[in-house]
Amino acid sequence: VGCGSISQTHMHAYRTVFATDVVAASDIQAEKLKAFSEAYRVTALYTDYTEMLDKEDLDLISVCTLADSHCDITVAAAERGVHVLCEKPMALDLAETDRMIDACKQAAVRLAVDHHRRGDARYHKATQLIADGAIGDLRAIMAEGATAGVGLMETATHLYDSIRIFGGDVEWVFAHVTTKGREIVPDDITHVPRSGLVAGDNAPAYFYFKNGVYAMVTSSGDFGVELIGTKGRILIKEGYQPRSQPYLFGIWTHENPSGEWQPIATERDELITPSHFRLAYARMVQEMIDCIEEGREHYSNGMEGRAALELIMAVYESQRTGARVKLPFNVKVNSLTLMRN
Repeated sequence: VGCGSISQTHMHAYRTVFATDVVAASDIQAEKLKAFSEAYRVTALYTDYTEMLDKEDLDLISVCTLADSHCDITVAAAERGVHVLCEKPMALDLAETDRMIDACKQAAVRLAVDHHRRGDARYHKATQLIADGAIGDLRAIMAEGATAGVGLMETATHLYDSIRIFGGDVEWVFAHVTTKGREIVPDDITHVPRSGLVAGDNAPAYFYFKNGVYAMVTSSGDFGVELIGTKGRILIKEGYQPRSQPYLFGIWTHENPSGEWQPIATERDELITPSHFRLAYARMVQEMIDCIEEGREHYSNGMEGRAALELIMAVYESQRTGARVKLPFNVKVNSLTLMRN
């Protein structure tokens, strides 16, 4: 559902996973449907996704539309017993995420959110290295590239999910959202269809996890995380290689006699190709199939997607109140709504 650019990545994943067959597509724009059909030879085409859900015998849909329609499409699919793989951000506020989760739970269908780094071999490898004690006990996470404004929903949702991969559940959040070097005010708040209410061009945030680990997340810099342990560090970067660390995926430990960072190889050496994101999406699809067949939750399930969005909402709530925000919190609407009103 939704035949824009991200649908191409989903199609690559479905074609990589041979257990799936894409049989139908829906988009409100006829020209996008036509281009999709010509590219992928899908002939059952609909401008109304509810008609597609009613007429086609579907097991699973990919929701590739803008975020403002994720909730309605997911609920409609769940009511018809269809499993859902939904693009990020999961929804525009926590009220919508809860509707999605409740609908899928009541229908006993699986819901997954495309935070594809949960299927990325580098993140799997880093998690295993930490579990094996390669850098001692994890103490802190330094993350950058979260951006702000529209990017908080579009990019930071991935980075916030990434820190949760390693830190787990967050206990409280403290953030500072500014624009052009000053505090945001109600007039700075705008509405964007794919992101809802947004504001600011800088949103540094501090996250304290329930296990005692903390994370500092900045809006500037290249997307990635540095995992700091008692005996060393692991760095996962995307597209930026500082002189002090010439690898996008590397490890530095106290025991290293040279004192230099060393590269980390994954089992499939995905780092040497530009396609590792597509492989991560394919793993997301394969995991979805396994979860459907085995009756278990996806590693990027609806609750994980909700948790990432909750951090974004907590950033805005912290800015609105000027205080720490303890999680979970009960503000189901975007806090910018309260600030604007």
